[in-house]
Order: sequence, then structure tokens, then C-alpha cells
Amino acid sequence: MLAELLNEKEVRKLQLVGGSTYVLSLPKKWIDELNLKTGDPVSIVKNVNRSLSILPTGGSKSPKIAKSKTIISQKEPVESIQRKVIAMYLAGYQIIEIQSKGGRIQLEHKQAIRDLVRRNMIGTEIVESTPESITIQILTSLPELSISDALKRMFLLTTTMHRQAIDALKEMDTELGEEITHLDDEVDRFSLYILRNLTLAVEHERVLRDIGLKKPLTASVTE
Repeated sequence: MLAELLNEKEVRKLQLVGGSTYVLSLPKKWIDELNLKTGDPVSIVKNVNRSLSILPTGGSKSPKIAKSKTIISQKEPVESIQRKVIAMYLAGYQIIEIQSKGGRIQLEHKQAIRDLVRRNMIGTEIVESTPESITIQILTSLPELSISDALKRMFLLTTTMHRQAIDALKEMDTELGEEITHLDDEVDRFSLYILRNLTLAVEHERVLRDIGLKKPLTASVTE
């Protein structure tokens, strides 16, 4: 599920402006999903793996309680809404508000958001729910779980999944097979948690120390 939600790719060409600056256009739907507008600052990070990361940012100081709001339509696909929530979670927002455009949030949309929060977002709770909006808050304190500890838990869960998958095939055990899908959700939760914290660590030195890394280069390599 996580791979499907994050598997978005666009190929754009660089344009040379003024002889010394390159300009890259971004898809409008991505900008809208991140609730950005013209003039908003973004950080461009050159990673050691020869990739570039473009991150919404308000500066390099210690992060404050960042809020983000997104508007969804009643006819919007469930997968699109889940991608919007994940994008805001990975961008480092602590409070995420989802509002419906022109009416109530569909029950199918509400259930999809609840399932996503419960299965894939560590330390995250729905703190307010009305017919027209849902407010999600990230409650986890960064020092409570370092990147190293999160990776160790992912390793242990994945090892258990592989072992149980072999046993399930040998014994044709469907109940054991269903248990593996739950473990896969747990791995996804830690994966999103690590990606979110690495995004914050690249921007904020205090976050970098809190999650057990020594320098931004380490966060880029881990990512």
C-alpha cells in the first residue's frame, strides 16, 4: 500500500535563464496537495547520492508547531486523499486539517483517513472530527524513538514476516498469511516515521541531534 501511495514520478526538463540560473517547473497538483502558493519558500538539498530534495520550509531555526490545511472534494478518489495526508506528514507538519469543499466529508473518505492514521502514522491521532473536517495531530516526541531504534524494529518485523511467510506457504495457513499483512503495515509505519524525521533533520540541527544523527550528511546518506 505504501509503495502505491508514494509512487508518483514526473519528468521535467531544466531551463536556463539569464545564462547562470536553471529553472525547474513543478506539477501544479503537487503544489496544491502541499498547500503551497506563489512566493512560499522551499529548501533545495543536494544529497550525496547525486539526487536533489525539494522541501517546504519556513527557515532553518528550530521547528515550531507547523499547521497545514488541505481541501478535498466529495468526488475525490480515496487514494488521492491518502497521498495528500502522507505528503503533509512527510513534510513535517504537526497539525494536519482536512476540510471538505462544499459539504460533508464522505464516510468512505473519513474511514480511509482513520485507517491511514491507525496503520501507517506513528504517534498520530485524530484530535477533532466534524461533518466537514478532520484534524490530525502528530503527538510523538522525536527523542522517544531514534532512527537507529526505528530501523532495528523494521529489521525485526521484516525478519518475522519472511519466516512466517515461509511457514504459511508450507502449512497453507491463511490466518498466518493475514497476520503477515498486519506486520507489513507496521513496517510501513516505521518507514514513514523515519522519512518524516529525516526531512526535519536536514532542515533543523536540533532535530538531527534528537534522532541520534551527527550531521546533515548522515541524514542524506540514511535517506
